[in-house]
Amino acid sequence: MVRFGEVATEVLTENVIKSYLSLESAVFKDGNKWKFWDGQSGFHAAIEDKEFLARVESGDERFGKGDVLVVEMRIVQSSSAGSFKIERSILNVLEHRIQFQQKSLL
Repeated sequence: MVRFGEVATEVLTENVIKSYLSLESAVFKDGNKWKFWDGQSGFHAAIEDKEFLARVESGDERFGKGDVLVVEMRIVQSSSAGSFKIERSILNVLEHRIQFQQKSLL
């Protein structure tokens, strides 16, 4: 159990999963969370993969509508003051799949 001020927070579960996430919004300011869609819901998550973030910073990673990131994601469920909370963080970006759109030849 972790105490923040007077409120006790208890970690209930912690899992690391491989997931395919649609990128809804990339954030280039340090410390801010990116927005993803997992096929069921949208959520914000911090990216902890320093190598991926360095490629973003250098311009080696470019993003477009429909791009998918294949990631290792940590999901932590906790309880505080009788309510539940889910926090997600991206540990490693395994692959960046760029959505190609076929252009009309006409």
